[in-house]
Amino acid sequence: MKPPAKRQLHIPSTLAEALGMRERLGPSAEYFAGGTWIMRADLRQEFDDRHYIAIGGLEGTGGRCRE
Repeated sequence: MKPPAKRQLHIPSTLAEALGMRERLGPSAEYFAGGTWIMRADLRQEFDDRHYIAIGGLEGTGGRCRE
């Protein structure tokens, strides 16, 4: 079994910031609005290094707005 992948979580304050992060981080970045799928990546034998951009709480993405 391979060692666990390096996974980094990025938490933007705005939708524009999230879009900029995705562009800057490139193909190893993904948006997410949860976490269970990420936590189980090793069980699915997904060992690639990834960047996750949290968008669940951003206004305009279908999530709850932050106060």
